[in-house]
Amino acid sequence: MVSAARPGAYLVDLFPVLKYIPEWLPGASFQKVAREGRELSTKLQTKPFATEQDSEHDTDIRAVTAVMYATAADTIFSSVLTFILAMLHAPEAQKVTTQLPYLNALVKEALRWELVIPLGVYNGYVIPAGTTIIANQWGMAHDPGTYDQPYEFRPERFLGNHGLPDPASIAFGWGKRACPGRYLAEDALFLFAAMTLTCFTISPVGKGKEGIPPRQYSDGLVTHELFTRKPTRALSLLFRFEAP
Repeated sequence: MVSAARPGAYLVDLFPVLKYIPEWLPGASFQKVAREGRELSTKLQTKPFATEQDSEHDTDIRAVTAVMYATAADTIFSSVLTFILAMLHAPEAQKVTTQLPYLNALVKEALRWELVIPLGVYNGYVIPAGTTIIANQWGMAHDPGTYDQPYEFRPERFLGNHGLPDPASIAFGWGKRACPGRYLAEDALFLFAAMTLTCFTISPVGKGKEGIPPRQYSDGLVTHELFTRKPTRALSLLFRFEAP
């Protein structure tokens, strides 16, 4: 569903009249995606309330909670992967996580370092009235005039009163179109960082910088860090934990 939300993902985004063609017609795969999306949206709203009695506000409550969950689920996953990658690139940041102000700065820097939704609009375009505009959030989060050495992972930039913009205000949008799952995602990322760094030290598999994955992300509305998976390593871990 997230990939379908990307502007221009299907031809129907450019020619809305195509939404009237039937699903069985060749080239109308977007109709199946739309139908599955509607069904999933309905389940997100109704299943958690299936055992409760209806009231006059139930529809609104179901809609709000479903939107919060749906919008936060994939963005939280993306932020968690970015956090793990950042710990591999900046292992020294793991040594100061017993201090809550530094942990807060760590989460903010993870949100700024690699945006979950890094789409942008470039100069030089004639923008007709009624056009949907997506702000250049990546440029805002990596502006050297605002953030010193923007491509470096440096949580300490958010310690003290330096007047820097909160990356959450960039990463989650603003105004009426701000992400409704922002606070759920922020809290989830903070708890993940706190619990993970309390129990584990994140380190590369190989020696030195050879085992550190590069900063490569998938393309789409929501980006995901591209880890190179090792099936043999996964199997060995499964056997170790499943052995009697």
